[in-house]
Amino acid sequence: MTDLSESVTEPRRVLASIQLVGPIYDHQNAHSLVLVNILGWQIVTRKDEVEPDQPVVYLEIDSLLDPEANWLSEGFVSKAGKKQGRFHVRTIRIRGEYSQGLIVPLNQFEDGLRQRLEKYPAGYNVTEILGVSKYVPPLIKGKMTGKRYVTGQFPSHMVCKTEELRVQSNPHLLDLLVGRPAYAAVKMDGTSVTYLIDDHDEFVVCSRNYSLKRPDDISKFTQAQPYWPVAYQYSIERLLRSYQENHDMRLAIQGEICGPSFMRNLIGLKTNRLYVFNIVSIDNHRKLNYQQTVKVCKELGLEMVPVVEIYDSFPGTTIPELLKMSEGKYTGTKNPREGLVFRSQDQLLSFKVINNSYLIKIKM
Repeated sequence: MTDLSESVTEPRRVLASIQLVGPIYDHQNAHSLVLVNILGWQIVTRKDEVEPDQPVVYLEIDSLLDPEANWLSEGFVSKAGKKQGRFHVRTIRIRGEYSQGLIVPLNQFEDGLRQRLEKYPAGYNVTEILGVSKYVPPLIKGKMTGKRYVTGQFPSHMVCKTEELRVQSNPHLLDLLVGRPAYAAVKMDGTSVTYLIDDHDEFVVCSRNYSLKRPDDISKFTQAQPYWPVAYQYSIERLLRSYQENHDMRLAIQGEICGPSFMRNLIGLKTNRLYVFNIVSIDNHRKLNYQQTVKVCKELGLEMVPVVEIYDSFPGTTIPELLKMSEGKYTGTKNPREGLVFRSQDQLLSFKVINNSYLIKIKM
């Protein structure tokens, strides 16, 4: 097995990159269209527009693009993207086939930019060069984390952010997982949160990107900003301080808050709930392994994200097979689940597989 770093690393999302076109297949429902493979993604495009091994710019789903880009396809524009004055590249179905992303042949760019792009090797990140930003859906009813809620940036020097890499963009991660003890957990549809005691012995509550102020009146924050109310609901500060005192170990708890504070509430909850997916030993800069996480959650009385499969040795598989595995509904509902997260049991390797039915339902 390939050796992995001992430290917790923070994932990096590349939205636009130079890539080589992979295999091309006929579209069974449209003679004028083909299915193009790039990395682990499938894109529907016009026949004869690209050929295998041709360098192109590939824009992933969730990309927000400049509306003045004359190479932009109207088929990828969403209402949410329009509201932000940008075009949103999203998952769509074209004649029954999923299409995820946008291929831009280099000859569609103006000469100066084209010549610049032609110099870059496959895999080169051109997100900033093309002015591409990431689309973030409005998950929470009301305001999410406006300036009046924020005290500072996420404390990345203590614990990494919670963003998982998509396996389609990082197919090498699948190869790294094969043969390792691993598990698959349901990706819960909500918002991520991090709780910790910082270097100044202060209890810190964080959204995905920011540290958040302690509210003066907790009752006003239940809907618009649930991170602190959930901390009080579960007595997280008391749990962290008690564990630190009893075990001489400072922990960070990372999880997903789900429930009626969220526009979709696909899980069908009547109250907000916390589902833990990471517990980090701050002083050691290490995530606890799966068995340790289960043990600590049990001791603290916290609920882990639902685990659907545990592997003594993760089997060889393919991305299409993983996408099939990601399908399913949230328990007790008719709503498609967001997908699955696959993790090595030592927590050094992970990636997410998003359910395409979920992406179509929420137009992402």
